[in-house]
Amino acid sequence: MLGGILWRTLPRSVKDRLREWVRQTAQMTASQMLARLYEPLRLTRQDSTLVFDAKEFVRANTEGRVGDVPVPDSSLRMGYGKSPEDFLHMARHTASLLRTVMKERNIVLNGDSAVLDWGCATGRVLQEFRQEAERCQFWGTDIDGSAIAWAKEHFSPPFNFVTCTVYPHLPFEDRKFSFIYGGSVFTHIRHLEDFWLLELNRILRPGGVMVFTILDESSVEWIRDNPGGPRRIPRGLDLGRLTAHDQVYLAGEDWASELTFFKSEWVRRSWGRYFDVVDIKPRAEGYQTAVVLLKKG
Repeated sequence: MLGGILWRTLPRSVKDRLREWVRQTAQMTASQMLARLYEPLRLTRQDSTLVFDAKEFVRANTEGRVGDVPVPDSSLRMGYGKSPEDFLHMARHTASLLRTVMKERNIVLNGDSAVLDWGCATGRVLQEFRQEAERCQFWGTDIDGSAIAWAKEHFSPPFNFVTCTVYPHLPFEDRKFSFIYGGSVFTHIRHLEDFWLLELNRILRPGGVMVFTILDESSVEWIRDNPGGPRRIPRGLDLGRLTAHDQVYLAGEDWASELTFFKSEWVRRSWGRYFDVVDIKPRAEGYQTAVVLLKKG
C-alpha cells in the first residue's frame, strides 16, 4: 500500500529511469553480470568467437625493458609514470616504503612467510622483491584480468597472481599472510569498505601488518599546492569540501575515475575497530598517505 503511494508520487522521469534499469538488468546474462564485477581479460574477436593467446597479448602490450625488467605499455600502467623509467622509479619508491614498514614492525620474511599485494596490477611493486620471493611466497591480486595475464607471463614464477573481483572475497585460507599491501585501492573503494577490511583481516596472521594508502587532508594540501594534478580532480572544485566530512566520494563512470577521501582521524577511529592503527604516514606514497595496521591478538 505504502509502496504504491510512493510510486505514484515519483516524477515520471524517475519512473522511466527505474523501468529502464530494471529492463536492462533483467536482460543481462549470467556472463554479463559477472563481467560487471571486474575488468575482464581483453580478448580478440574472430568472427563469432573471442580468443586469447598469451604470447601475442604480451608482445602487443609490452613497451620494452629497462635493464632486465619488462614494462607494460601505457594502457596497463594504471597512470603510473609517463615513461617506463618513471614507472619503475615509482615502483622502487613504493618498495622502499614497504621495506621501511617491515623493518619498523619487525616483519622478517622467511620460508614460512607469505606476502600479498592487493591491487597489484601488472606486478609493478612485486617485481622489486625478486630476491625475497626466492625464499617465501608472494601473491598479487587485481580486478584487471589483462594486467594479471601480463604479470603471469613476465613474473610467474617466482610470483603468484590471481584475478579477483570487487566483491570482498579473496581465494586464500585463513591467516595465510604475514604482510599485506594495498596501494591506491581504498582511494577508489566506495562500497563495502568494512567488508573488505574484515576479509583482509581473515587472511592476515595474528601479529601481521598491513599497509594501505589513502587520500586524506595532507593529500588535499598537496593537490591545492599542485593545481596541475591529479587530473581526476574536477577543475574548479572547492577543495575544502574534500576534508569537510569523514568521507567524501567523487563519483565517476568507472572505478578509476571514482575517488574516496578520508579524514585521517576518522580512519583511526573506524579502522581501529578491527586493527591497531599503529602509524599514519602523510604523503608516504606520492601525495597519498600510508596507514599501517597491526592485527590484534
